[in-house]
Amino acid sequence: MLEESVPEARHRGLVRRGAGLLATMHRLSRAGDRKRAREIHELVKEYEVRAASTLRRNARLARGLTKLKELVDGLRILLVTKQSRESALVALERLGVDGLFDKVVSREDSLLREEQLRMASEALGTRLIHAGDTLVDVVSALRAGAVPVLIARDRYGLYQGCELGVPVFETAAEFVETLVRYVKRYNAYTPPL
Repeated sequence: MLEESVPEARHRGLVRRGAGLLATMHRLSRAGDRKRAREIHELVKEYEVRAASTLRRNARLARGLTKLKELVDGLRILLVTKQSRESALVALERLGVDGLFDKVVSREDSLLREEQLRMASEALGTRLIHAGDTLVDVVSALRAGAVPVLIARDRYGLYQGCELGVPVFETAAEFVETLVRYVKRYNAYTPPL
């Protein structure tokens, strides 16, 4: 999504060669050039919404999240993303999990992952588990006081997570199913109050 919009952003003179779109948006916002930052945001959002619209329902993830919410009274699930809020909402709907998320923290809220996680933590008022797919996510989670989980996109990510001692999963659905199993076992051994 981001990569596909880079040539068009360069053609429009919105981003310099070698500069990333999110970094440029952040730099422009901090420098007070909100108009150009907004232009980049809108351009990228078009590509993101188009890509999100092609997603298909993930029944496995929907089942897992539904079960997790049934098992944990008061559980709140937030999506923290550097994508636009609109594309995130389209993605959640297409995946069939939109009704399971309590809030979306997107790049409209902040372009910095650590800041986004602090916002999520404030919204929840409790300890946070953050599942992300980059090492920036892991470091940001640690800095924000969250428990990091890595969703490894490839074998290299798997190795990195293992070296860091961070729980690693191949997919978000696998992570959620593991949480469900853990909560079921915990509930089986914990006497009711």
